[in-house]
Amino acid sequence: MMSRLERNHRRKQRRRRVFFSLLLIAVLFLLALIATNNTMVKATGLSPDKNLFSMQRLQAYVGNKAGFIANRIREIDIESIKQESEQLLDHLVDFLESLRDQWNSL
Repeated sequence: MMSRLERNHRRKQRRRRVFFSLLLIAVLFLLALIATNNTMVKATGLSPDKNLFSMQRLQAYVGNKAGFIANRIREIDIESIKQESEQLLDHLVDFLESLRDQWNSL
């Protein structure tokens, strides 16, 4: 029989192996996509702007996504988040104080 610690250790090892296996599969898949894309571009004589993984297309994609993320961050209302956080903390402090008072009354 295995102890609880041994079972947990083996479970962690198994999870780690599964994670790295999936990561390896994803990397191999990506490499296969790149190799297939490069072969098709060379074989068909496509222009660089039709290449799926060209630097121009990747830069445009990253630029668009970065702009989208920046716009979303600008839309966040920081003041309302601060107010809600302060209210939550106030309620938490009140709860803890009442819990302490009840504990002391025992």
